[in-house]
Amino acid sequence: MMWGLDTMSDTGSRKKVGLLVSVLIFIFFVGILDGLFAHFRKSPSELHALPGNILSVMGPLPADVDSIGKLKVVTSPENGVRLIFSGIQKGHWLGGTFWRGDIDVFKTAPPGKYLIRIFVIVNTNKPISEFTVFVHEDEKSLRRNFLSLFMRYIGVSPWYVSISALGLAFPLIGYLLFLSSKIDKELLDRGFSEIYYVKFNEDGEVIVAFGFGLKDGIDVGNILDVFDESGLNKVGYVEVKKVFEKDSIGLFRGESDLLPKQNYLVKLPIGGTIIKGGDGGEVF
Repeated sequence: MMWGLDTMSDTGSRKKVGLLVSVLIFIFFVGILDGLFAHFRKSPSELHALPGNILSVMGPLPADVDSIGKLKVVTSPENGVRLIFSGIQKGHWLGGTFWRGDIDVFKTAPPGKYLIRIFVIVNTNKPISEFTVFVHEDEKSLRRNFLSLFMRYIGVSPWYVSISALGLAFPLIGYLLFLSSKIDKELLDRGFSEIYYVKFNEDGEVIVAFGFGLKDGIDVGNILDVFDESGLNKVGYVEVKKVFEKDSIGLFRGESDLLPKQNYLVKLPIGGTIIKGGDGGEVF
C-alpha cells in the first residue's frame, strides 16, 4: 500500500527538522567547548581593550586592610589607563574580602601594553594585584587576540551562541515529536510501524525494534513482513524474539543482501493471521 501524500510530506519534514535539530545541538556543544577553552586558557590578569573602554576588575584584600583608602595604584606608562576603586565586597563562596574597581582606558590612549599594580600603602614592596592591559588600535586587532573562535571570527560570545542554539532547538524538538506521533498514527491506520532501531548481535544477525507490541496482538515467534520506506517493496521479514506492551524486538531475515534501515516498515496483517515462528530466545 502506497503511503498517503500527507504522510510522505510529514516524513520529509521530519527528516529536515531532525537534521536542523542535530545541527543546532552540535552548535550548542561547540559553543560550550569554545567558551570553556577560552575561559580556562585566559589569564584573569590579562585584559584587552580599545580606547574609551571601561573594564570592571576586582582583587583580594589582605586581612588587615579594611578600606580602599589604604591602597595605592601604580600605572606604567602613567598616561593612557587608570584604575578607579568603587568599593569593597565580601566573598560569598570563597570567603575573604575583595576590592572592586574599573579600569578606564582613555580615548586618547595609544595602542600598547599598560601595567597596573595595586599596593597596600604601608607596604609597596610587593603588589597585592597586578593587571596587564593591552590597548588595541581597532576592533579587528582586538578580536585577533580573543581565545574564543566565535569572538575572534564573528564577534559573538560563545555562551550567547550556545544559548541561542538551545533556544531554537527546543521548539523544534517539540515539533519533531509531534510529527513523529502523527506519522506513527497514519502508519498504524495502514497497518505499518516504523523500524526505529537496527544493530548486529554477536552472531552477525540483524536485530530490529519496531512499534508493534502486545497491544497489537504480537507474540514471541510471530513473523512479520518488512518493507522499504515506501511501503511497496518487501525486503524481508522479522521474527519476533521479545515483546513489550507497545514495542517488539526481533531478528531480520532478508530476501536479498539488502539490510533494513531505520524508517523501514513492519507490516501487521490486516484481516489475516500472524504467522507463528520459533519460540524466541536471546537476541543480544
